[in-house]
Amino acid sequence: MHRRDFLHLAGLTGLTLLVPSVARRSWAGSPAADSTRLWVFVHAGGGWDPTLLCDPKGQTSADDPNAVDHYDAATIASYGNLRCAPLPKVQAFFAAHGDKVLVLNGVDTQTNSHDAGTRFTWSGHLNEGWPCLAALIAAQTAPDRALAFVSYGGYDDTEGVAPLTRLGSPDTFARLAKPEFFDPTQPARFHTEATTARIEAAAQARLQAMANRPMSPRAHANAAALYALRTGDNDLGQLISALPAKLDPDPLKQQAQLIVAGFQSGLAVSANMTRGGFDTHGDHDANHIPAMENLMESVGFLWDTAVSAGIADRLTVVVGSDFGRTPLYNAGKGKDHWSITSVLAMGAGVTGNRVVGATTPDFRAQTVNQATLALDPAGVRLTPGMVHRSLRQLAGLEGTQWAAKFPISDPLLPQLLGG
Repeated sequence: MHRRDFLHLAGLTGLTLLVPSVARRSWAGSPAADSTRLWVFVHAGGGWDPTLLCDPKGQTSADDPNAVDHYDAATIASYGNLRCAPLPKVQAFFAAHGDKVLVLNGVDTQTNSHDAGTRFTWSGHLNEGWPCLAALIAAQTAPDRALAFVSYGGYDDTEGVAPLTRLGSPDTFARLAKPEFFDPTQPARFHTEATTARIEAAAQARLQAMANRPMSPRAHANAAALYALRTGDNDLGQLISALPAKLDPDPLKQQAQLIVAGFQSGLAVSANMTRGGFDTHGDHDANHIPAMENLMESVGFLWDTAVSAGIADRLTVVVGSDFGRTPLYNAGKGKDHWSITSVLAMGAGVTGNRVVGATTPDFRAQTVNQATLALDPAGVRLTPGMVHRSLRQLAGLEGTQWAAKFPISDPLLPQLLGG
């Protein structure tokens, strides 16, 4: 691949690259694929219903006016220590992956606001001004990789700590990798190969002259960033070579395929997957169940794709949402906002086939002992902040400049992830 002005191409292809205010680049390019731990954060946008997933309730009779769910409680499925709602694709996920999955039930987001709940779930803090965990991980583990943090939406505020690459369409990477082509899937070029080579040589000469010219520290940092983006040893062509020959028609599975390709190429270390459709104030079952099944089928697809790519042994996946849904249905057969929710984690550093926390039959959070994690009336409610303290510890962020700059006051529960 001929390397091009990455920032210019990003604007042409609908890809947005947000560079931190203090560029921390070297003149070297992105490192090759290595043993760096990889992270995917999967967001169920709108506020999911854990009782249709990992905290099932059901109903004991068809005419029960206080039924939390409309399925028969006797049909709730069990896989090891995990229980799940009787939805075929949810059951298939737990049957295939339950041994790797940690379920955190009764997590209190302390809000019914979409913005605040999403921020708390993915940054560990209710207040504005805290970056998402994916950005902190990119800043700590891969500060010199131009595509370290890739996002398909959800909460992806970086607060300037790391570059953010927002992807607008599945063909974005292909167009970036092959800018000399009208269409990356067709042979027609903008220029002949000879002309392209001359343009490339002139660009490289200009970059080298820039590198040799005396300049201020700020200008040097900016030039270093441009040089790294345009001359990196591990360029976008490697990402294209990692892509499957054909992308899955399902948009969420496409996200998974592109993210895994980014990991496999060594260009990315953290990513957001996102699926909306969970804010079901009306016709809850009819709308929420297909969304939940697609979500969990896609998480399983993500994992299987990572296995095929040979990176699953260093991949950690976290799945969550803004908050939960109310225990009872409203007059429109929908469910409204409820602060109690669940979080799933699986993969590297996580001990699976475990459930921590619980809710009552009417879907209210129970408390756990901070030391043992057993249910304890004198214990504490799980919060996203507690979850993040453990995730930060697993990611090697505890004690770093990022933990000091963006502190979380919730207590650390050392055994929460169990890994």
